[in-house]
Amino acid sequence: MRGTRGVTESGGKQVRTYWRTVAVEAAPPGWRLLSIYGERREVMPIAAWLLQHEHRYVEQDGDEVLAPPQSDREAKIGPETRVVPGVCVEGWGWEVGAVDLEGGSEIWKVLGPDEVGPTDAEWDAEIARRRPKL
Repeated sequence: MRGTRGVTESGGKQVRTYWRTVAVEAAPPGWRLLSIYGERREVMPIAAWLLQHEHRYVEQDGDEVLAPPQSDREAKIGPETRVVPGVCVEGWGWEVGAVDLEGGSEIWKVLGPDEVGPTDAEWDAEIARRRPKL
């Protein structure tokens, strides 16, 4: 499964954050992800829910090594955990990948099986809201 990464600075060292998928649960039928790419609307079925743990690495002697816990709480209970939608994106074959939450500005909504999708007017209003202001 794919993870997502982020880079931050801490104490003069570059810290890389990686979300590793540790468990997968099939999503019940009807869950979907609504995204907007420019003017294009896209509705994708959510294939699974991915349980992910956060792992941080720092560069040490040219290698990435696991960073120590940042707090007593983290040392006692373990890494941060999140649940994210997993989708089959065209071009990935049959692989279920985590939605890119860090770079996912195109993501608009997640809808459950019983939730009614947005109207054309709601889609249009959201697309207009996202257009760059001149």
